[in-house]
Amino acid sequence: MAEFGLEGKITCIVTDNGSNMVNAINQWDGVERLPCAAHTLQLSINRAFQKTNIYIKRIKRLVHFFTSS
Repeated sequence: MAEFGLEGKITCIVTDNGSNMVNAINQWDGVERLPCAAHTLQLSINRAFQKTNIYIKRIKRLVHFFTSS
């Protein structure tokens, strides 16, 4: 921070939700961590797709059955 002349100029940092990043920012006095909204949204969407993937495969097999017969 001193090398770039940023001491005392940073008040907030945007990070992913990794525990290493959360711990690092929590140890930095006077700096607040803001979780990245895009990363959080991506994690939520991926989790939703994982849960619906079974149903999507079943529907694709059903559509294939009716369109190929």
